[in-house]
Amino acid sequence: MIVERSYPRRFAEQFVALLRKNLLLGLRNWRATLVQLSASLVFLILLLLVDVSNRNTTRDFYEAVTKPEARPIGPIPECTSDMYITAPDCLDLVYSPDDDPVIDGIVSRIRANNAGRPIPEDRVRKFPTPQAVDEYLKANPDTVISAVHFDRLDNKNINFGIQTNSTTKYFKGVFQSPTDFVRMPLQNAVHREIARELVREKNGQAAADEFAWEVEVSEFPHPALSSVSIEGTAAPYFIFAAAMFSFVVQVAEIVAEKEKNLRLAMRTMGMLDSAFWTSWVTYHFISNLVSTLVLCTFGAMLGFKIFLENDWGLVFLFLLFFMQAMTGEPPGAVTATYCDPREPPRAPASPREPPRAPSPPAQASGTPWRPC
Repeated sequence: MIVERSYPRRFAEQFVALLRKNLLLGLRNWRATLVQLSASLVFLILLLLVDVSNRNTTRDFYEAVTKPEARPIGPIPECTSDMYITAPDCLDLVYSPDDDPVIDGIVSRIRANNAGRPIPEDRVRKFPTPQAVDEYLKANPDTVISAVHFDRLDNKNINFGIQTNSTTKYFKGVFQSPTDFVRMPLQNAVHREIARELVREKNGQAAADEFAWEVEVSEFPHPALSSVSIEGTAAPYFIFAAAMFSFVVQVAEIVAEKEKNLRLAMRTMGMLDSAFWTSWVTYHFISNLVSTLVLCTFGAMLGFKIFLENDWGLVFLFLLFFMQAMTGEPPGAVTATYCDPREPPRAPASPREPPRAPSPPAQASGTPWRPC
């Protein structure tokens, strides 16, 4: 005797059994479940470390400076100390013009009085005009760090212009400011030796030898400056990665069950596709709910503005719906199979007999259809 059970009863019994099966598998594989649920916290910690590292490397930009300290201006650096210049025959200084003995004397004293490191003669070269310097720089890139173009009107008026690379260089977390690296040392050295030359011209060599020159520099006072936050630029990627991690794990669970032919075996024993997919959707909803709760809670505890300055519930629902949308619901999860009421109920197919497809519905029939 075949006892026919209603579709709602079969669906409820199978749904509870399948959901219980998924929960038991999650508890048995508690390590994998723990990794899946704590992945959100791991990605938030990584984001926090990146943000803290960025703030430490640019600390001065985030702090207010009310009383800046003065610091001495260093000497003209060696060309090989530049980040991007590696040529051993590079030049520390080039200048123009090349036919003025007064200018040659000034440059000679710049070389000799460079603090801590007199500039060798083979590291300095002179050219007749600024145009000749430009042509040399174009023909020999990354070989010269500084140039000076003098314009001596008379013994009391000596003008000059300096020429350096104005690009801020960066390598392995270290910035090389062209102003601090070579521009200020070069300008200070040229001013010092021109002043010494004017003193020598007016008061003699003895006065020039006793001439003292001490110049210091400090930054302007300023409030804490704001810059691009790593949290604002990188947080979406880390949060997306946290959401995608759960999705990848969920897909792997469903694929593993299919590869082991467990779904086929359960279908052979009469399992409803709607109960199967609804149990997976419910199980994944629970895991998504926990992952989103961990993400939003610890995000607020770690002080991320995206969780503090926005409505917490809105962010929670947004992330939960995103995770659930990634999980998706196959059509079989909400679609029931219906049978012809004129066909008598049949028992579930045996393992040796493939399940029969339901008869196509009649084009015109007044009898309502019933679930299989």
